Amino acid sequence: MNNRDYDLTNPYEIAKFIKDAKKSTPVKAYVDGDLSGVSHDNLEVYGSGNFYVIFGENNDVEEFLQKHSEKIKKFRLENDRRNSAIPMLDIRHTDARIEPGAIIRDRVYIAKMPL
Repeated sequence: MNNRDYDLTNPYEIAKFIKDAKKSTPVKAYVDGDLSGVSHDNLEVYGSGNFYVIFGENNDVEEFLQKHSEKIKKFRLENDRRNSAIPMLDIRHTDARIEPGAIIRDRVYIAKMPL
């Protein structure tokens, strides 16, 4: 599915796009434990020694943590969305943002200010 297959200016098409999209719950796990030599299919695993950071789908990460619990002293999971249908915007190079709860009125124009 490609978002170009939908008219995203039409609210019904937006709803259809969200309904049809594969849902995702990506998580990040910080792990205190020795995971050297452990297989980690479907996951991105970074680290060595006794510290690792794991990225993946919630179900896959939870299954991995449970399967290797004897090697793990402790861990912390982070997530920023649940059952998300639309990928989050990469805002690392965005010059402005609109915070949740902001009210944008009719005829508002948002643009970068000239220097």
